[in-house]
Amino acid sequence: ILVIITISLICNTILLHIPFHQTYAISASFSTLAKVFTVGIDLSNSLIDLYDKIKSHMTPTESTLTGSGIEQIDSENYNEASNLFDQTLQIDSNNLVAIKGKALSLLGIGNFDEAIVYLDKVLQLDPNNLGALLGKGYAYSSSGNNIAAITAYDNVLQLDPYNPRALIDKALNLYSLERFNEAIQLFEIVLSQNPNNAEALAGKGSALIASDKKDEASNYLD
Repeated sequence: ILVIITISLICNTILLHIPFHQTYAISASFSTLAKVFTVGIDLSNSLIDLYDKIKSHMTPTESTLTGSGIEQIDSENYNEASNLFDQTLQIDSNNLVAIKGKALSLLGIGNFDEAIVYLDKVLQLDPNNLGALLGKGYAYSSSGNNIAAITAYDNVLQLDPYNPRALIDKALNLYSLERFNEAIQLFEIVLSQNPNNAEALAGKGSALIASDKKDEASNYLD
């Protein structure tokens, strides 16, 4: 459903002649919150797995608070989750589950600046955490800081050159900067790996129209 909605948004942008960057915050839903820390794996399961690994090292109160925070994220109660993770971090400021959960809660609330602070804390503990880097890209994109978002996605691509999430979201940021040819190149990389990727097909078609290549674009937007 998300992909259909997002493709519809791109098509509406073209048909209504609305600059793509004005709808970018919505189109950035390509980076759904459920993918931020898990790179394609369900967030709740990922956090639960990590929680299960380290909960034996937590105090009973810390364990209860962290587990409750995960449940609130799963229910999309981000404000309540944020409060629970705050309480956890008062007990142990280096609790990685709580730091990740706090960052995700802030993304859900829409507090992107503070989310970046917590994502940076994740990276201090785990410098190559792809999810945190993707999360920073999402936060910067949602704040309209396309250049910083591109840098975050470049950091992902240094670790994982064919990461489709980073390629697509970097391309969307390039589109917002009207760097259409560069965006097309990235969509093509994704399509070389998966010719049926609906997001890349729609993105390439949109970029081709913006580049005044409407005939070619029809092959991707039909």
